Amino acid sequence: MVVGLTNLLFTVIAISIIDRMGRKKLLLVGRWNRHLSSRVAAIFATNKHHELLLWLLVGFIASFAFSQGS
Repeated sequence: MVVGLTNLLFTVIAISIIDRMGRKKLLLVGRWNRHLSSRVAAIFATNKHHELLLWLLVGFIASFAFSQGS
């Protein structure tokens, strides 16, 4: 539920500012997707720090919905 609400919220925010900010700037903001996805992959690979997994996934979903997903 947290992931779905995050996706909805950040998609609505991105759609509301995409015309003012520009698509290129939104994509540059979304470059954090790669950083967050590498952290999620590291958690799965090492099987450590599971307490961070939900927050990293929520951050990844927010970043994706704000940039490429809008």
